Amino acid sequence: MKNEFKGHNINVYELSIMAACIIVIVMGVIVYFNTYITNLVLNNEPVKELSGEYLIEYDSHSGYETLPAHVNNSTSKAIMSGHISGDDLIGDYIAFYAHNCAVNVYINGFNVYSEELRNDVFNLGRPSHWYFIQVPEESFSLEIQYRSAIGVTRFPRLLNGTKTALIYSIVNEHAFAALTGLISFVLGLAMAVASVIVNGGMCGRLRRLGLVAFTG
Repeated sequence: MKNEFKGHNINVYELSIMAACIIVIVMGVIVYFNTYITNLVLNNEPVKELSGEYLIEYDSHSGYETLPAHVNNSTSKAIMSGHISGDDLIGDYIAFYAHNCAVNVYINGFNVYSEELRNDVFNLGRPSHWYFIQVPEESFSLEIQYRSAIGVTRFPRLLNGTKTALIYSIVNEHAFAALTGLISFVLGLAMAVASVIVNGGMCGRLRRLGLVAFTG
């Protein structure tokens, strides 16, 4: 009789933790959608996507494509180049995202940014980054060289605006994913800690669930 009562008590506690996790997630989603206002950010300066055609060269391939573009076969080095008209610019910075690549940036033939191809501290692939490059407020030629030990597979979109506007726009675009990721991280950590404190047959499953949420 004592063991049955103890087992029942543990199940109720575990169910309470799961219910609390669900409530926190639901409340977070409700708060986000009830406080989110379309096109309202801390900085209301516009951001423009430079979506013209760019020359993409890798291996024996050479052709014009519209961003974002994908490489059919992974290659260790690729070059994207094009001419950007001053009439298309609304700010003095461009921003782009490079997936596991080191980049060299040339404006009007002059190297304005360069970096070495290095893996991270764990000797894995190079981390992906956003890059912010200052550009002239008039027409210019742009060339971006991509190098990757894993392989260059895609060329994301190219954004233009002031540096502040670009930063706020990117943060605003990824705010929901960052919020849900943070909630998952906190709840996973809480479940993993709870599984150590609570004794019972379900603590192993609770610990694994917490680790999955923590690392997901």
